[in-house]
Amino acid sequence: MSEREQNVLSEYYVKPYKKKPKDEVLSVVQEELRKYTHDDAIKFAEMSLNCKVISFTKFSVLPKNNKYKIETYRSVPGIRAYYRVVAEKPNRYILSACHANIHGYHRGDLRFLEVNHHTMSPDDTDRHSVIGKLYLGDIMAVTGLASLREFESLDSRDVSPESDPIWMATRIYVLGRDIRRNVTFSLLNPVDQTAVVKDHNELMSINLDGLQSDVLYYGDAFFPEKIRDFFTDDHHPDHRNRLINKCSKIHQPPNPYGTIFAVYTSKALTEVSEIGQTTFKQPSVHGNEASKIVESCVLMGYSAANTSKAAILVANLRLQKELEDAKEAVEAMKAEKEKMKNEMEKVQEKEWNICEICLLPYEQGVADRTPKILDCGHTFCQECAGRMACNGSIICGQCRASTNSSADKLKTNFSIYKHV
Repeated sequence: MSEREQNVLSEYYVKPYKKKPKDEVLSVVQEELRKYTHDDAIKFAEMSLNCKVISFTKFSVLPKNNKYKIETYRSVPGIRAYYRVVAEKPNRYILSACHANIHGYHRGDLRFLEVNHHTMSPDDTDRHSVIGKLYLGDIMAVTGLASLREFESLDSRDVSPESDPIWMATRIYVLGRDIRRNVTFSLLNPVDQTAVVKDHNELMSINLDGLQSDVLYYGDAFFPEKIRDFFTDDHHPDHRNRLINKCSKIHQPPNPYGTIFAVYTSKALTEVSEIGQTTFKQPSVHGNEASKIVESCVLMGYSAANTSKAAILVANLRLQKELEDAKEAVEAMKAEKEKMKNEMEKVQEKEWNICEICLLPYEQGVADRTPKILDCGHTFCQECAGRMACNGSIICGQCRASTNSSADKLKTNFSIYKHV
C-alpha cells in the first residue's frame, strides 16, 4: 500500500479544498504552516523511505562557534516537513512534527526527529554546529533525513519525546522568530528556572545562574509560536471535527515556554524593587505593619473579585431567565404545531371518508354508500355514481371523463372501503 493509502487522515483529503481567506492577522510562521498541505506531507513521508540507506555517520561532526548566529526564513520551497523543538538534551534537540499528516498512525518513526552536531543550516557556508543555537519552541522546515538506527515500523500513538529517534534531521531551515528586547521580568522559581514577564500571562524559562528571586531584571526573550491545529488546513470544513477526533488519539507535547536568553540589570528597576521591599518591611506612620498592608491589599483584591463574581452571577441569572422564556416559547410553538397537525389529520380523515358529491360518509354493507372508482381514478358513492349515469355511461363529476359501466358494476375502491 502507498503512503497515502496507509495514512488514516487521507480519507479527509480526497479532494483538495481551498478555503476562503479569513479576516485574521497571522504571523509569518502561521501563514507558512497554513500553506502546508496533505500532499506535501505525503511527499515527505515517501521521500523518507529513500533515506533508510543514508547513515548519520556519513555527515561530519560540525564544530561549535559562539559567534555563529543561525539564519531564519520566511518560507521554504520543495519537499519538506515542519517540526518544532520540544526537548533539549545534552548535545541534541528533539523535534516533534507540527502536522499529524506527516505520520498518520502508521509512521511513528516520523513523529520525533533528532538534531545534533551533524545537522546543518543551509545559510552556514562555514558549516558550524546548530547545538546551542535553537530555542524550545523553534519551528523549522526539515528537508533531509539520515538514519540513526535500524528502521522499524512504529505506531505514532506509542512514541514520545523520550523514545529513541530513528531519524536525524540533516538540513533545517528555522522559521522567523518573535524576539522581544528589554522585557521586564522577575525570577519565580530558582529550582526549575522559571520567570514571570511583565504584560505576559505565561511562564518563561531562563537558563542563567546567579539571579535572585526578589530582584527585577530586564532582558531579551524568545516567544514561541503556538500551533493551533496539528493537521493541515486543506481539508473540507465538514471534516474538521472528525480530524480533531482522529488527531486527539496522538498525544501532542504542550506548547513550550518562551526563553529569556539575555539578562541586564537596571538602576531604575533595582530602585523600584528596593522601595517596594523597604515599604513592606517597615511599619507605616499609622502603625500598620507590612503584614497588615499585604492583608489589606489581598482583601481589596478579594473584594474586587467578589464584585466581578456578583456581576457575573447577575448576568448568569438574567441569561438563565432568558433561556427559560425561550424554552417556554419553544414548547408553546410545539404545542401549537401538534394542534395544527391533529386538526389537519381530522380534515384529511374527513375528506378521505366522504363522497365529494353528496358529502356523506362511505359505509360498509350498505350498497348505496359503497365507494366506487371510475376509470379516471375518481371515487364516489354508488348512489351518486348512479345519478351521474347517462346513456349507459357514467360522467365523472370532477373531470367529466366517461366510464362505460353502470354504477352497481363499478369496481369497489377497497383502499377506502376497508378503512370505513
